[in-house]
Amino acid sequence: MTTKSDRRAASIPSAPVKPGKVAAMFLCVKRAAPLRQIQQARALLGYGLEGDVHTKRRLDAPNQVLVIDTASLAAQGLKPGDLREQITVDFPPLHGLPAGSLLRIGNAVLQISGHCVPCTHIGDLLQMPDSAAFKKSLEKRRGMLCAIVSVDGDGLVRVSDKVELLHRETEKAVISTQLPQLCQNAGTVTVREGCTS
Repeated sequence: MTTKSDRRAASIPSAPVKPGKVAAMFLCVKRAAPLRQIQQARALLGYGLEGDVHTKRRLDAPNQVLVIDTASLAAQGLKPGDLREQITVDFPPLHGLPAGSLLRIGNAVLQISGHCVPCTHIGDLLQMPDSAAFKKSLEKRRGMLCAIVSVDGDGLVRVSDKVELLHRETEKAVISTQLPQLCQNAGTVTVREGCTS
């Protein structure tokens, strides 16, 4: 019998995936306010990026960081930061990766939770003439929601840092170390999806 984990593993690229890099980074210091472009940020294990309004108060929420690829933005005539992502990457395979995939970005490892579901007000913020149509055009194109599951050293993620897909043996090692211990220390936590705008 094929399990869910078998299907996920089968959908992860078996051939080596060429590393990418961080193209731009942003912090949202207030909801609906303009993003602040930055050169680096500290990844907080299990919570998000230090200084961002979307950093979670509850440990282990699945929507801590929004990551999007530059090619997806360019295909829609958008520039980095327009979709209110925290991390913009030059990494074309991003949107084809399944939930559960791990990305090492700088001194942090992020686990993909899934595609960010677009909301209508992102079109309002960008002053699109038809926000509903714009929302529809963003389906599976608004970036990937991620959780921070491991940090090294100071946990800093910087513009121009390498972005690489971790493969299955590395994934097992990462998942079995930092985050489970942190969750045990914090106790049981209820998580939920949420908008990152």
